[in-house]
This record gives sequence, C-alpha cells and structure tokens, in this order.
Amino acid sequence: ANADDAQNSTYKIKVLDAPVASSVKFPVESDYHVVAGEVKDIPVTFVEQYGNELKKGTVTSDSFTNLFSIVVTGIDGINQNDVSLINEEDGDYLRVDASNVSDKGTIKIKLINKNDTESTFNLEVHAPRNANKINIISDPSSSIMVGQTTSIKFEILDTEGTLWEDD
Repeated sequence: ANADDAQNSTYKIKVLDAPVASSVKFPVESDYHVVAGEVKDIPVTFVEQYGNELKKGTVTSDSFTNLFSIVVTGIDGINQNDVSLINEEDGDYLRVDASNVSDKGTIKIKLINKNDTESTFNLEVHAPRNANKINIISDPSSSIMVGQTTSIKFEILDTEGTLWEDD
C-alpha cells in the first residue's frame, strides 16, 4: 500500500470527570429510629454523578464534609455538628448523635451537594428510655411456711423492650 491509498478515520473521545459522590441513598425510613439521648448509625450508599453506586469506604469522613452540606431541622437539641459519616468494615453509616435531644419528634436531615442536589432522611425520635415493664423470669413458690422465704426473679424492660439499665 502506498501513502496515497491510506484512509483516515476520526474518533471523538469524550473525557468524563472522575466519579464523585453526588447523592446519598438512605434505607427505608420506617426501619430506623433513634431514642432521645442516644446515638444511631444509619446505613448509607453514595451514588456518583453518573448514577452508579460507589464502593463502601470511597467517601471518607473528611471528603464527606467537602462534598455535602448538612442541614438538620425539626427538633431542639441537634444540629449539623451532630451528624457525621463513619466508615465501618461492613459499610458506610451516617451517625446521628441525639444525646442532647430530650423530646420525641422527627429529625429531618438534608445532605446537599455542590450542585444543590438534596438527599433527605426523616428520622423518628422516640421518647427517652424509661422503665416500662416487669418481666417475670421465675415465679415465687406457690406456698411457703412461716419463717421461710421465697424469691422471684424478674427483669425490668424499658420503653424500647430492652433490658432497663438505670445509670
């Protein structure tokens, strides 16, 4: 072949920006709540600008604060400083610290990226834990003689149905 017979082809290649988290996928809201005065970790998945989910740990706590503004509304005792990202071996979590919240209600958490895309999660706050129910583990003897004692084993459950621990 000689140079006069050669054919030229032109290709256009579009170079895309590197993937970066642009939104957050939250779990079903009704599956999660926090008790006033406690901390709750909510699993999250980050989605990049092309619509693909990012691998866990891709967004670190440092990059999270650079990528998203946090707006927290709805209840007293909590603000944007009480919401942070933590990376665990099993996934990424939004940690919501409601330790200064004393009433029940709903916390609305908005994560806003640099392009003003919002990801929102409403987190129900349950009333603070209180002793709520006595659960009999073993009944006392059905009859006792004068001078004898009997015992009953029980546990106290809180308003969330877990073992009550009074500090």
